[in-house]
Amino acid sequence: MEKKVDDYKLDDDYRITDENPNEFDDIDIELNIENNNSISNNNLELMSLRQRSPSPYKLSRSVLHENFSTDSLNTIQKKHEKMIIYISEKKTKNTFIRRVSILLNHVLIQLSFLSILEPLLFFNYIIGLEEVMFYEQLDNITEQTQNIISDDTAKNARDTYFYDALITFIMYEHQDIDGTYNRLKETADNANDEAMQLLSSLKYQALKMALILNIVTFFYTIIVKYIYKKSIIKMVIHHLTLIFFIGLFEIWFFTTIGSKYFPWSSDEIYFHLFQCFWVHTTDKFPELKGLEHNVTITCDV
Repeated sequence: MEKKVDDYKLDDDYRITDENPNEFDDIDIELNIENNNSISNNNLELMSLRQRSPSPYKLSRSVLHENFSTDSLNTIQKKHEKMIIYISEKKTKNTFIRRVSILLNHVLIQLSFLSILEPLLFFNYIIGLEEVMFYEQLDNITEQTQNIISDDTAKNARDTYFYDALITFIMYEHQDIDGTYNRLKETADNANDEAMQLLSSLKYQALKMALILNIVTFFYTIIVKYIYKKSIIKMVIHHLTLIFFIGLFEIWFFTTIGSKYFPWSSDEIYFHLFQCFWVHTTDKFPELKGLEHNVTITCDV
């Protein structure tokens, strides 16, 4: 006699109980058989479906094989190599530009400091020293002019009978040295004024260039610091130190070496002045040419 499901009841542990426990085994066997038959049918349907449809794994390998063939891999490799070369060249180019930019910054800073140092040395030290040297050389020349007419020659001239008559004639003609002195003094004053104007113009040009260089250097240094993160203070201290010692060396060199050499000696300048003076004098008084016995005096300018 078949038992119905209603004949079974659940206990508190949700287990199926039966008044006749021996009959439960038969029902369990029947249920298992039905479940097995159902699973078998499902498996057959799944196998049939797999036979009709290609394997996803095989499909994936096929797609990969088509997309990543040998030619494709070579192309990818070439693109990768080109990318590496491009990045390397770009990095090298950026490094070169960085080095050139920083080097140019150092050059501008050095030039800016030199544009200040050189005018200070030249206008405040070298010009004064050169002027002293020049007048010392000129004093040596004027001292040698005393040898043009010796003391004996001067005494003999004064002892001649026509000397007093010559001096009397000159005085009678109202000849004086004042006009020559005033003319030379005026010319010297005008030349001095022109020299001062030229000096002021040169100072202006030097300071103008120094101002332009320092402005350009300032803004360029700010740009370099912003782009390459360079320390401005270190560069400025570095170049200030260099300029300081360069200035000391220039002062030493000009004082010890440059000031000791003059292109022409006092004797050479004196000889040149004597020739020109004699030529100009004989042009006005040709009779004096008779004093040239075995020499021919010229003024080579």
